[in-house]
Amino acid sequence: MKGWDAPVDLPESVAGEWEDICELLYAASIVYGNLQIKGAVKAKISGIWMGKRGESWNEEAVMVRTENKDVAEFLERNIGILRRMGDK
Repeated sequence: MKGWDAPVDLPESVAGEWEDICELLYAASIVYGNLQIKGAVKAKISGIWMGKRGESWNEEAVMVRTENKDVAEFLERNIGILRRMGDK
């Protein structure tokens, strides 16, 4: 859906559990291929990419790209922590 814009009648904010937000972002990244996050973060969340392997599909992996060095370092640091917690 190239050039698709979000409906203008979406609420300004939505509250929810973090797990629900994760599921929403994952599902939307699969349905639309990728999500563009604008503002200070300027990131792209891709649910589909060339060469995505079966293991990545099974793990429900997404690819996050950003040119913001601070955001990239934050993501790397915190994803590493979450992975180590999952190994226990």
